[in-house]
Amino acid sequence: MSHKTINILQEKTPTVNGSAFTCPLYANRKKLNDMNMKLNFFDRPSGPLFDCDVLLVTSKFAKENQWWKEDLKPEMFAFLKKAKEGVDEIIWVDLSDSAGTTHFEVLPYVDRYLKGSVLKDRREYQRFLYGSRYYTDYYNTEFGVVDEDPGEPHLNHCPDDSGLRKIYVGWNSALFNYSYHGNIFRKLNAHIGFLPVIYFKDWKSPYGNRAGLLSCRITADYKRNSVAFQRRRVLELLNGRLQAGRVDIARYFKELENSKTGISPFGWGEICYRDFEIIISGAALIKPDCGHMETWPDLYLKNETYVPFRWDFSDFDDLIGSLPGREKELIEIARKAQEVYAYHLFSDEGRNEFCRRFISLISFENINTNFNTPLYPSQEGSKDKVPSWEGKGVGN
Repeated sequence: MSHKTINILQEKTPTVNGSAFTCPLYANRKKLNDMNMKLNFFDRPSGPLFDCDVLLVTSKFAKENQWWKEDLKPEMFAFLKKAKEGVDEIIWVDLSDSAGTTHFEVLPYVDRYLKGSVLKDRREYQRFLYGSRYYTDYYNTEFGVVDEDPGEPHLNHCPDDSGLRKIYVGWNSALFNYSYHGNIFRKLNAHIGFLPVIYFKDWKSPYGNRAGLLSCRITADYKRNSVAFQRRRVLELLNGRLQAGRVDIARYFKELENSKTGISPFGWGEICYRDFEIIISGAALIKPDCGHMETWPDLYLKNETYVPFRWDFSDFDDLIGSLPGREKELIEIARKAQEVYAYHLFSDEGRNEFCRRFISLISFENINTNFNTPLYPSQEGSKDKVPSWEGKGVGN
């Protein structure tokens, strides 16, 4: 394998999405180096930034530098043009929350466009999506939900076919620390500086007595009606059945660890940190159907790693009413979700798979180029027992 130098331009003040993107790179940096992949990280466009074979520019860097303002867009495009003069390949890393929220105006200036989750039917990007999300467009069309704030115009740029061919699934925000102790570790790191990347194994087994049926600690205080609609409707349908709203982190995890299920509607994006917290806590994840998107690692195997409900809520009451009689099934779904998640975080095979994926992406191999994949494909998975991941943690 030929040697490659890969430079990554990221935001100076870390965001959760930005940190979730770089976390597996730091965790596997030595392994990648052994594979002749040298990684360098930058938070400003200076120094030896262009001394590389491949340059990755994250959208969080662009946002931090306000490059999406109309008067600053020329600065962004000029930077990308200049970068292309000195670098063989440029990859844009879209770290926005939703599969439908995009930055496609950069497509003419980059060689590849990575995103943690994308629409399975790429051609859906060639039409205007109300609210810049597939589900907000659905709620506008089917329920007449409208926003006072239409959103930023750059999020609704429709690419041509050549642009579509540049879009690839990178990796989503799952490969980060979302456990109780991981949360404390992240806050500590924010105050004292860089600490080693550690994936904590303080997971709760799905087995054992759980007194609670359902945890739903969500809020719906979004400024966009089309984003808030799904959560507002869930809270309305659950009214009187449980306590909702925010609580402190210790109580939140304690409640999840004592609940058979946890519900995680879409927020600014389909994938939410709550998804991972629910899985880590050993509860079965209940979530709106995610069959419209392609993502990696894929923790969203319908009725295997999560329990889906329809976007129109037509099956929601029946689903909630059926939970008391499905304990064994829910335990199996929670177990399977932990198995899939633990494979990617803790196993050598999972880390090797990440490294191979990263190398394929920056080497411009065609690992995923679906344009018209059916929206709701069937999923199959192993039923093997999940190993115990309880312990302190593993790191680089």
